[in-house]
Amino acid sequence: MIESRLPKESVIAANDNVYKKLLNTTIKPHTLDNANNLQTGAIAVERKTNQVINYENKIVKNLFIWGLPTEGLHFQTTTVAQTTPDNFFIKESQEMFKAFIQNINS
Repeated sequence: MIESRLPKESVIAANDNVYKKLLNTTIKPHTLDNANNLQTGAIAVERKTNQVINYENKIVKNLFIWGLPTEGLHFQTTTVAQTTPDNFFIKESQEMFKAFIQNINS
């Protein structure tokens, strides 16, 4: 697990060495329209599990990104989670954890 901070909602504009290296090698920006390459500022992830999608449009095993780097694909990623059973952020973290465990076992 790597925690990396973004000063704003755009990974592309981030001055963070971790994201810069990953953008050049592994992760790709999320786009709304592949033909026109309209970037949201988010990282491309599989919506349910937050697993990173690479430049070949394949899921990167055991690489998950959650929170602000997905802002623009998901919204309100910095909202404080309320401890209710149907909370989106709690459900999202559970799905991410399930995918992580499945990857370890496969």
